[in-house]
Amino acid sequence: MTTALFESWRGQFNDNPREIYERLLDRLPGTDARWVGGDALPQQIRGLRRHSPAHLWFLRRAGLFVTNDILTQRIPGSPHGTYLQTWHGSPLKLLGFDERSLAYAGASEHLRRVERDVKSWDVLLSQSPAVTPYLRSAFGFDGPVWECGYPRNDVLRSPEAPEIRSSTRAALGLDDDDVVVLSAPTWRDYEMVDGHSTDTPPVIDYDDLVARLPEGVVVLARMHKNVQKHPDATGPGFRDVSAFPDINHLFLACDVLVSDYSSAIFDFAATRKPIICYVPDLERYEETRGFYVDYQEWAPGPVVRTVEDLAQLLADAGLVGQAHGAKLEQFIQTYCPLDDGNAGERVVERLIREGLV
Repeated sequence: MTTALFESWRGQFNDNPREIYERLLDRLPGTDARWVGGDALPQQIRGLRRHSPAHLWFLRRAGLFVTNDILTQRIPGSPHGTYLQTWHGSPLKLLGFDERSLAYAGASEHLRRVERDVKSWDVLLSQSPAVTPYLRSAFGFDGPVWECGYPRNDVLRSPEAPEIRSSTRAALGLDDDDVVVLSAPTWRDYEMVDGHSTDTPPVIDYDDLVARLPEGVVVLARMHKNVQKHPDATGPGFRDVSAFPDINHLFLACDVLVSDYSSAIFDFAATRKPIICYVPDLERYEETRGFYVDYQEWAPGPVVRTVEDLAQLLADAGLVGQAHGAKLEQFIQTYCPLDDGNAGERVVERLIREGLV
C-alpha cells in the first residue's frame, strides 16, 4: 500500500498538494494518505498535528511527501521516500538565492532554511518550461523538474467553473450583471518590519478608485497574507475579500484582474480574462527586489501607473480584453500552456509511471 504525506502552508488543505492528493486517491483509492495540520483540516481528512510524534513517525515511513513550501524546521524524512516540492507560484520577482537585497526581517535565516530544505528535494514541480530556469536559479536545484502545469489551477478549466463562478458571486452579494474587478497586489519587501508589513496604506487608494468607476463596477480587494494593513473603503462598489478561502473561486467570479508583481497573474491567465498591471512603484520594486524578465515585455496586459488611468481602463473591461487579447494569448503560450485542467492528473500519472507510488 502506498503511504503519502501532504502539507500545504503549514496546516491548510489547499493549493497544489490538495489537487495531487485528490487525483492520487482517484487513481489509487487504497493509498494511506495523511495531512499535516490536525484540527485545522476538514473533518474527513486524516490529519497529523505538525511536529507531533505521530507526524515524525509517519514522515519517516511515508513513500511520498508532497508540500508547497519549505519546511520551517529540520524534520527527518523517509530514507526511501520521495519528496515532491510543488512550490506555490511561478516567480516574476527574484526569488530565494537570486534576491538582490534582503530587505525584510529574517531574510538571512529564511535563506538558510531554504538551503537546508532544498538538499532533501527529489522532484520540483514547474508551471511551465519558461519558468523552470528561474526556479532552478532561485533554489540552486539541479534535480528533476517536472513541467506539468499547476494542479491548483485545474479548477479554472474544469466543467464546474461556471457553477463556482455563480455561487461565489452570490456568496459575495454580487449581481449577475455586475462587472467585477479583483485587485490582488503582492507585498513589498521594503515595507516589512519584523517579518510583517507596516501600517503603510494599500498600494491602491480604493476609495479614489471606486469613486471614479461607473455604477455596476464592483472592486474586490484581496491583500497578501504578509500585509497587515487592509483597505478601509466602504460602499456597494467595494468588498475586502482577503479572508475568502479560495482565490481560484475569486478568479472565476471576477471579470478582470488588477495585480502587480504577484504570481497570481500566472495563474489567472488560464481564465483568459483581462489582466491590468497597476505598478505605481515599478522602479522602486525593481531596485529593491528585481525581476527575472523585462516587466513591460512580460506583462500580459496594459501597464498603468495612476489610479486615474486604471479607472479609465476598468470602465470598460471588455474593451481591455479585446485590445490586449493577443498579448495575453502570447503570455499564456509562454508561461502557462499546461494549465489546461489536467495538471494534477499529469503529476499523478508520472508518479505512477516512475514507480514512486
